[in-house]
Amino acid sequence: MRLGIRGKILIITGSTFLLALLTIGFNTFIVSRLFKREYSAALQLKVDVIADTVRSQFERLLRTGMAVEDIEGFETQCREALYKHQDLAYTMVVRADGTILFHNDVTYKGTRIDDPEILKALKQNRDTTCVSEIEGQTYSNTVMPVGHHLNGVNIAVIAGFPTSLVDGKIQKFFSYSIVAALAFLGPGVFVLMTSLSLSVTKSLSGLVTTIHQIRDSSDLSKRVQIVSRDELGDLAESFNRMTEDLQNRTTSIDNLHREIEHRKEVEKSLRRSENRYRTLLKNIPQRIFYKDLNSVYLLCNASYAGDLGIKPDEIKGKTDYDFYPKYLADKYRANDLRVIEFCKREETEESFINEGKEVYIHTSKSPVKDEDGNVIGIFGIFWDITAHKKAEKCQNQLLEQLEKANQELKDFAYIVSHDLKAPLRGIKTLAGWMLTDYVDKLGEDGKEKLNLLSSRVERMHNLIEGILQYSRIGRIEEEYVTVDLNKLVPDIIDMLVPPENIKITIENRLPVIECEQTRIAQIFQNLLSNSIKYMDKPQGVIRIGCVEENGNWKFSVADNGPGIEEKYFDKIFQIFQTLSTRDEYESTGIGLTVVKKVVELHGGRIWVESKIGLGSTFFFTIPLQFTHTDRGKISAGADLAC
Repeated sequence: MRLGIRGKILIITGSTFLLALLTIGFNTFIVSRLFKREYSAALQLKVDVIADTVRSQFERLLRTGMAVEDIEGFETQCREALYKHQDLAYTMVVRADGTILFHNDVTYKGTRIDDPEILKALKQNRDTTCVSEIEGQTYSNTVMPVGHHLNGVNIAVIAGFPTSLVDGKIQKFFSYSIVAALAFLGPGVFVLMTSLSLSVTKSLSGLVTTIHQIRDSSDLSKRVQIVSRDELGDLAESFNRMTEDLQNRTTSIDNLHREIEHRKEVEKSLRRSENRYRTLLKNIPQRIFYKDLNSVYLLCNASYAGDLGIKPDEIKGKTDYDFYPKYLADKYRANDLRVIEFCKREETEESFINEGKEVYIHTSKSPVKDEDGNVIGIFGIFWDITAHKKAEKCQNQLLEQLEKANQELKDFAYIVSHDLKAPLRGIKTLAGWMLTDYVDKLGEDGKEKLNLLSSRVERMHNLIEGILQYSRIGRIEEEYVTVDLNKLVPDIIDMLVPPENIKITIENRLPVIECEQTRIAQIFQNLLSNSIKYMDKPQGVIRIGCVEENGNWKFSVADNGPGIEEKYFDKIFQIFQTLSTRDEYESTGIGLTVVKKVVELHGGRIWVESKIGLGSTFFFTIPLQFTHTDRGKISAGADLAC
């Protein structure tokens, strides 16, 4: 059974009537004063909390950047405050001059307060309370200024309740106290009334303590402990529901604020992205445009607009018929319709005469689709390829010239190998016959001259062979095979048959490479034969080595021969160049030229390091990742050089 305060007072009045006769004056005075003070304080604090909450809600709106004039519908918050605390008479937001901005009763919006006490409180610009008289009734007001640092406003929140509410409670309590005093004897009345007052003040003290904690910490999660199921318990329960609603509402406002900040960041990001897009569209040299399904221009970049003699914004709503002859506009419209119909990109090239010059244009048109895959427009880009076409034409001409030059070189090689070598063979054969048939008639001088003639014919024959070998490099392609140099190089050394006084050594293991076997053999054969031919030391030493360096195989052929002066390091790789007379050393001057060309065809390079009297070292490189494609490119370049 729920026993309220009224029931408790009736029981006390009935049981202590006689005691009340003796102590009515004293107890009534003490209890009335205590109840009035505590109840008034509780009501005032509750009003303070509600006013502070309304002020907090208003300040949050201002912090979002809204101006006071832009805030609408705040009367709803004022009415909700009255709904949560029915003892309130009004809640409103006013300016410092008393103008009402928002009121729970919208009829008061825009009116002015003329009560001097309230105006005085507003001028103090701090949290305060005052008593005012409105329409013949006295009200207790809580005045809380909104932070004046926010957007330069000077606004306050006012919440008030009628003082008659407290007086009514006191009158009821006073009446009950008289009845109780008449019902109880003096000591019993005193004990029971004291017990009742302690019960009441305990509940109110808990309420007041919680209110103070909320005000000091702004923690709306705190709740009043309900110690009784009476009116004070109802008050505590109502207060708990109110703080819970305020907590939820505050959380919602905080979430709204975060959402606003997030949207601002998203808008900034979108603006930055749009600026980058517009900058790219403005500065790209290609001509760009965008049309709808009816081939009506929606936008274009500055390059295209410049060609049309307009500004980019002026193209919107135009068609090709506004800028081009009808036959061209019809053609462009037909192209657009094909892109839309088949829903795929279309590339076209066309040429026309501009100011007496032929101009080539490459155009690419692509369908633009929406999120459902439906075509909604056409994106186009075109650019001038005249220079490319001219280069292509020039390339074709060069290829024709190259083909012609190669054919001429083949014809020359045929002439050399047949028409020149045949007479040389005849001369050599005739000289041999003369030495055999007329040996007793020629004498020593005649024999020497015929031998000299034979050697000159042999030299001419070797020179022709060298020229033929050099011309075949890069022109006549051989099959690429896997070559183990650890087997090839020793075979070359055995074929050369070096003298006993010359020692040839392979210092480390050689790699296995993909190459033209005959060409690689030419490199080692020419370098080793030169080292053997020009060796001037009693004990000759030739060393062959290889290391991996910077993505290449780096080969070396070193000897302790006479050496080469530095000024001849480049000359020795030129065709027909020798450093000694041909009578001293039989040489065509082509060997190192052949070596250099073969190395370069394989993507490498060759050089020499030498000191006079100490010997020479020839280095050459072959890339580790040399491929047939690389060979083709180098070979083509070599053919062009020929």
